[in-house]
Amino acid sequence: TMMFTSVLYSLLFLSFRANANSDEFIMDLQADDSATLKDASLYVGDDGKFYIANVTTTETALVLTNGSLHITDHDIAVGIGKNYLSLAAESASYEIAEPWSIVDGYLKLYGSDFHAVPSGEDDTYVLGSINAAVGRDDMIEVSVRALNTDNTGATVADYNVASSASETATKQTGSATSSATTLTRLSSTNGAPVSLKGTLVAGPVAALLLMAI
Repeated sequence: TMMFTSVLYSLLFLSFRANANSDEFIMDLQADDSATLKDASLYVGDDGKFYIANVTTTETALVLTNGSLHITDHDIAVGIGKNYLSLAAESASYEIAEPWSIVDGYLKLYGSDFHAVPSGEDDTYVLGSINAAVGRDDMIEVSVRALNTDNTGATVADYNVASSASETATKQTGSATSSATTLTRLSSTNGAPVSLKGTLVAGPVAALLLMAI
């Protein structure tokens, strides 16, 4: 019935809200201890690398429930290769960078801040993890504030999925197959594909959906 279907979608909504992504935020570079980068901004170049320079460009992003970081304008997970962050694979060691978190208003990778390393071009640096260029004299320690997109200067709420990601994945392994089947059947019923970002629906909700189809 229509009422039963409404209840099911309400359960779906609550399930995804309970496992929601972080708020979207502006990646605001902080390097107050460096005269070179004090007024610099962080941006993604045409080659997919993260650069730091005195430009007006900024990037917005959000942390997903799987601990990855997605850049809004690119809709792709941030990766890391040889300790440098990028949206494109440039080395055999390249992999999705995670877990990301937001702690006291600051974006973290592996629970730490970041290193800025000269790119080879004047007054331009590339962004790496805390493990990049360790011990080099020209490396600069930087941090990234997660600013609210409403331009008030406030930071977004803290967000940390690292401690629960493994537990959540384990609990949902048994229901993943039935959940995926349910979503596929919903897609064929409505005549359009179903695209849902975030965690798969937990077993009880998936079971209710199956009963309704």
